[in-house]
Amino acid sequence: MPFSAQQTYTIAVQHQQAGRTGQAEALYRQIIAQVPDHADALHMLGVLRSQAGDLQEGAALLERAAAARPGHAIFHLNLGNALKGLRRTDAAIGAYQRAAALGPQLPEAHYNLANAYREVGRLEEAIASYRRAIALKPALVNANFNLANSLRDSKKAEEAIAAYRQTLLLKPDHAGALNNLGNTLQDLGRHGEAVATYRLGLTRIPNQIDLLNNLGNALQKQGDVLEAIEILQRALALKPDNAAALANLGNAYRANHRPDLAAQAYQRALELSPQSDETRWNLSMMQLVLGNLADGWRSYESRIELAKELPRKFDQPRWDRTPLSGQRILLHPEQGLGDSIHFVRYAPLVRARGGVPIVQCHALLMRLFKGQPDFGQIVNMDDPPPRFDLHCPLMSLPLAFGTTLETIPANVPYIAPDPVLAALWRQRVNAASNQRKVGLAWAGNPDNRSDHIRSTTLAALSPLGQVDGVDFFSLQKGPAATKAQSPPSGMRLIDWTNELQDFADTAAFISALDLVICVDTAVAHLAGAMGKPTWLLLPFAPDFRWLLYRPDSPWYPTMRLFRQSEPERWEEPIRQIAAELKSFAGK
Repeated sequence: MPFSAQQTYTIAVQHQQAGRTGQAEALYRQIIAQVPDHADALHMLGVLRSQAGDLQEGAALLERAAAARPGHAIFHLNLGNALKGLRRTDAAIGAYQRAAALGPQLPEAHYNLANAYREVGRLEEAIASYRRAIALKPALVNANFNLANSLRDSKKAEEAIAAYRQTLLLKPDHAGALNNLGNTLQDLGRHGEAVATYRLGLTRIPNQIDLLNNLGNALQKQGDVLEAIEILQRALALKPDNAAALANLGNAYRANHRPDLAAQAYQRALELSPQSDETRWNLSMMQLVLGNLADGWRSYESRIELAKELPRKFDQPRWDRTPLSGQRILLHPEQGLGDSIHFVRYAPLVRARGGVPIVQCHALLMRLFKGQPDFGQIVNMDDPPPRFDLHCPLMSLPLAFGTTLETIPANVPYIAPDPVLAALWRQRVNAASNQRKVGLAWAGNPDNRSDHIRSTTLAALSPLGQVDGVDFFSLQKGPAATKAQSPPSGMRLIDWTNELQDFADTAAFISALDLVICVDTAVAHLAGAMGKPTWLLLPFAPDFRWLLYRPDSPWYPTMRLFRQSEPERWEEPIRQIAAELKSFAGK
């Protein structure tokens, strides 16, 4: 007597449970041939075909099963899995939503729905669904981990930290949670806690590459550069082709003022991961500081792909060094005020090439730049630009002109103050002092990511106040300007900076001084562009434009460079300046 469809189904399930999937599949197909809407056979065959990698047939069978028995949550759950495997994520979300509605106590339905939401960027819905899954089944490790990741992506760092820690309570050696917990702490600038987290992880998972790499990165950011190098070399000994570890090793060498070794590490990282614009940008910094300008300017273009520095997009083509014959070329800024002052020197060269320069600039530079007849038309960067034919970022002009160390356009002054303003400031400064008149600026923009290494304090400049024959004038703007009200003992510091409304005022003020002493900020570029004697304090690992070791700058002929010999130690270069200032004051 032949078996009924239900009896055959029972036998098929037994085959499947015993791992005899071929026999099970044949029986499921036999049932479906006899009873096309047999929901259980359609479902089980759909699961088998999906597990075998045939997601197309699997999804089709599961859709038929769900249609035959629409109120069964598991059918919709497995249909969602097949659809997600086919990258039909929106359809998968619909299936998971149906499964969760039919089986509100089914944690897998909420968890899989959350994963699908996360995949399409619906993070708030993902977070809610992960929380529902965890409420039903608190021990779901990956639900806790993915919740933490979603919270981190949603910029809810403290909640993410709590969720990572919960994941680690469930699975102490969860590599992803250990790494991402540390990474989240780094996001918050809590590098010490991050270091402790990575170290804990390495006690649980010795020689885990990502933990070693992240530990090295955190140590470097914390300032423990030598240990960072040691840890990253350990990671690379285990996996020499780890591009991320090589890039981080480059960062550590860079912080340790070893640009040659940093460049080698970045080059090797790029060989392994040639699409990394961030690594190429870091390489450009090393190439430039080493004086390899030809390669450095080319690599420096990667900053545009990073989209960190150049938000402007234009329909007009970018100038590609082709000859110019009357075309109007928009020269637009992208970084700091000092960078605009530094690279605007190329505007007259564009004019000499036959172009008609239109220079965009920050409002604080408008009046100053308008006073320079060779710069062309000056427009506010916040306003729509006038008609133009071509464009070029200011900081891409050295590449366009093929600038090398020997061909740097260094004719100063290329910026002059307004003569009326300059005369007024000269009269006022001379009335205030009959000694050497020295401008001081000790801090840059605190929002600059390198400000912590390039800025000092007014108190640190106290040795300068012991030099006779000198009066100081504050050029400091921003939060650090308030310190001018309480200068170090012995320093006569006159502060009129509240009257400096823009860089036109600052330029006129500087023109009345004998010397400017400052850190690497816009004041340095302005004084250098004006041809004013300028003494510049530089950090141990300087910005690319200051090159290495030399006491002068090929960009600014009237500038002298005083460099740290140890990271974050200003005592030695300040002592050097104080000694030089004694000679300067005695002239």
